Amino acid sequence: MVDRLGIRNGVSFCGWLPHNEVQDKLRVCDFMALPSIREFGGAVVVESMALGVTPIVADYAGPSELVDENTGIRVGFTTRKA
Repeated sequence: MVDRLGIRNGVSFCGWLPHNEVQDKLRVCDFMALPSIREFGGAVVVESMALGVTPIVADYAGPSELVDENTGIRVGFTTRKA
């Protein structure tokens, strides 16, 4: 998708990282995206906010309850035709 959108230079995929390296990577990000609808805790949302990184979450269940218009972005669901 990043190739199709022509944004390869602005996106990096780190793959699996040891836990002690995750905060260092997250700290330099512009945002943290959590599109999961199966994540009910959302600890990564709180971690990203603590580091000053804007969370973008699916507007569903736990993670969306941690985010409001002042702390991040909630993305609602639509149909494929929308």
